[in-house]
Amino acid sequence: MALTGSTATFKKIWDTGTSYLFAYETPKVVNIQSKRIGAMHRLVQIGIIAYVIGYVFIWNKGYQDVDHVESSVVTKVKGVLRSRTPYPMDVEIWDSVDFIVPSQENNAFFIATNVIATRNQRQGRCPEDVNIGMPGVTCTSDRDCEPTDSMIVNGNGFRTGKCANHTKTCEITAWCPTEVDIRPEPPVLGGSENFTILVKNHIMFPKFNVKRRNILDHMNGSYLANCRYHPVSDPLCPIFVLKDLLTLAGEDYKAISKRGGVMGFVIGTIRELFTRLLVEKIQLLIEWNCNLDMSVENCLPVYSFRRMDNKDDKLAKGWNFRYAHYWTDQNGIQRRTMLKAHGIRFVFNVYGRAGRFSAVVFAMNLGSGIGLLGIATILCDFVLLHCLKNRDTFSEFKFVRLESKALRRGSRAPPTLRDEQSDMDGDTISALSPGRKLLLAQNQVYRPYNNDQIQTAIDDVDCKDAVFSPRTFKTPE
Repeated sequence: MALTGSTATFKKIWDTGTSYLFAYETPKVVNIQSKRIGAMHRLVQIGIIAYVIGYVFIWNKGYQDVDHVESSVVTKVKGVLRSRTPYPMDVEIWDSVDFIVPSQENNAFFIATNVIATRNQRQGRCPEDVNIGMPGVTCTSDRDCEPTDSMIVNGNGFRTGKCANHTKTCEITAWCPTEVDIRPEPPVLGGSENFTILVKNHIMFPKFNVKRRNILDHMNGSYLANCRYHPVSDPLCPIFVLKDLLTLAGEDYKAISKRGGVMGFVIGTIRELFTRLLVEKIQLLIEWNCNLDMSVENCLPVYSFRRMDNKDDKLAKGWNFRYAHYWTDQNGIQRRTMLKAHGIRFVFNVYGRAGRFSAVVFAMNLGSGIGLLGIATILCDFVLLHCLKNRDTFSEFKFVRLESKALRRGSRAPPTLRDEQSDMDGDTISALSPGRKLLLAQNQVYRPYNNDQIQTAIDDVDCKDAVFSPRTFKTPE
């Protein structure tokens, strides 16, 4: 009874699915005597072994369990300077309480180097600042200054509807007089280059319950009173001179004190820092690279510096902000002195890692390295299957299909090569595939080993006809 088209298609799909589902593949050993293939195999293995030992275990310490740092930073700035005229807030002597604004920040602090002071402001009416240069500021008559509930863009207050003839700007309701935003030259708080900064950094690796700080146990009060950080002569001192810190960062104190800038204290391991630093940052790098397989006393900080902001910015250059001091005069009127402070802001970012030997981590990385050695076999098999002139010969040995009936008890063993050749006539041999012809060719020499291992000589390499796709080879049934 003939099968219909749909039935035949279903049977074909069924046979294909069951053939794939109920198939088992087992490795077959083929010993190939080839200097080229053997040399390639060993070179790839040597490269993988060098990578595992050199990079994974030595450089990256792949035998250690790793923990990352938790950190806290506290700073203390000391110094006194005499301000230049005009004295901001009529104050001549400034100490750290005056120029450290605000007094406490999270992982940061600010040192003022230049100040613009607008004294004795009170709320009232006054002309808008002529330097604003925005629409709605200049006027020729009251009609140009219509009152509005919306503030002037970048202005200081709200228009009252009048034009101030002596300034040709609209009158506003605001804190008067308005600020005159002209930086003093030279900076009125110049001289802070000799200030000292004490950095107290406490770190912890919670996984290993290890705590450290940059003020080491052997340091005493006398040492801290006299030491100053130097990258060569005293690299562990936690006290920095402001001018030295800027010099090590490649910056000039006189230039940065005019407009201000942003400094960053980055605390971490060297490898992490290279991946986290941005261009043009000034950063104090404190390396906490702790190998806990050795003494914890060897876990020491190392400092270096970068700048965060770009000194070549065209607009909004430097770092500044405004703040005010308020009081009430004898007439009960509230007044303020507004200060626009330019200066250097220091920001802390803490990174670090510690490692300790772990048998589990070591075994995992070792197993991964051993698994990588399989790349050598995959590469050599690809060359043998795709880049050799007699690649079909290798394919005939590499891939063998064995039906389940050959595995049944009492079944006849598959014929050997010699038996197969003796049973074939000339026409049968002519009908064989090119690979089988090579197997039976008289100029090929084969010597069977135990367990059906076969040795052959394969020397000629030709990759012109290589096909970069999976191939399946089967012997004739």
